[in-house]
Amino acid sequence: MNYCSALGQPGLQPVFEKLHDCAWGRENTLSSWFRILKLQRDIIEYRPAHFVHLIFFDPFDPHVQPELWERTIFDKLFLMMMPGAALLTYSSSGKVRRAMEAAGFIVQKMPGPPHKREIIKALKST
Repeated sequence: MNYCSALGQPGLQPVFEKLHDCAWGRENTLSSWFRILKLQRDIIEYRPAHFVHLIFFDPFDPHVQPELWERTIFDKLFLMMMPGAALLTYSSSGKVRRAMEAAGFIVQKMPGPPHKREIIKALKST
């Protein structure tokens, strides 16, 4: 994938590759200011040990996996997050935005990456 070059940031390619190659199930340090813990778990049963700063929420489309885009899921994610944390997702459907807002998020549409008009950034207020 040439995302870094496409974004005019070829120097980020080593970090981008490390992000995708890092081990599942343990904390990985990518830089002095960024650590990641990749987990493959059922979101309903997951209980984090600490509040999270950032969630990249990327299940299949709401038409394919509607159960993952309901308010109950966003209520759970909201409770996992520390104040000021962000949730990012490629979905920008009205139904998804309304479910996030009902859960307490401040929802913003943002320009998407190439070939994607918009994405959502949902913030937990401080």
